[in-house]
Amino acid sequence: MKRLLTALLILATLGMIVWGLTRPLREDARWADLLEQTSDKTPIKRDVTVAGDDWLGYLVLRSPQFKYRMAQAGYRVNYTIEPAFDTRIEGLRDGRWDFVVITLDSYLLNGARHGWPGAVIFVIDESFGGDAIVGRENLGNIDDLNRPDSRGA
Repeated sequence: MKRLLTALLILATLGMIVWGLTRPLREDARWADLLEQTSDKTPIKRDVTVAGDDWLGYLVLRSPQFKYRMAQAGYRVNYTIEPAFDTRIEGLRDGRWDFVVITLDSYLLNGARHGWPGAVIFVIDESFGGDAIVGRENLGNIDDLNRPDSRGA
């Protein structure tokens, strides 16, 4: 038992010595990896421009992890903070941005005057409590939706 303990202590000591001696090599490799990730050395096929605001739900599009994964696929993502919904849609129409993140109700409200320049391709969040039903004039209250002649979409 004493020999086994001695052998384990010697192996642990040798392991710590090797770990300490290789530290500069590991740090150099980590630095080279960081440099490669943040430089133009990675083959970028295309820049992708995205406009949105700083709402927490859009954090995924602004995150370093998203940018890193997109860069691995060959796309550099540039996220622009634009608080005005109308300006986002206008920028989508004129080619300033490739994608915009926007609430559906704002796209329905502002999209028509810009010729509906895009298509909804992904839903980020399904809110609860902010939903609404928009109906015709002859629907006076929610109970009128139970009538056989009322329809919805």
